[in-house]
Amino acid sequence: MKLLEWAKMGPRERDALIAVEIMGWDRASESWYDEEGVDGTRFTSPSDIEVTAFGHGDDCEYGELDERLPPYTSDIAAAWEVVEKVRNDRNIIEIRIESDDVTCSAFKDDIELIASATCELFCEAVCICALRVAGYEVDDGKS
Repeated sequence: MKLLEWAKMGPRERDALIAVEIMGWDRASESWYDEEGVDGTRFTSPSDIEVTAFGHGDDCEYGELDERLPPYTSDIAAAWEVVEKVRNDRNIIEIRIESDDVTCSAFKDDIELIASATCELFCEAVCICALRVAGYEVDDGKS
């Protein structure tokens, strides 16, 4: 299992990680492409990308990435795309909103809990849960 230190990553670094590991994006020659590709460009599997390729913290330079990459970890509509992607893999997603926290849980076959994350923000709970479903151990300092 790959360990991610979520709290030490910058927002766009987190978005890039979600794009590659969950949504199927890839980076080739400093340009980012979604799973459809651009102009027939071929790219490697998302799991071939090292997390460290995204740089460190908020000072990361992404170039054209900033314009094309959805803000999965800070925008509810973009985070909902992550929910849909995880659901399409035959998982059930449960979102529970309480006074101070949001919990996102993923179940297989309606009963088997495969991953869960509790955060103050909806988007972060969804993204951390999705990464855990994908096999990552995410150290968010909370759940």
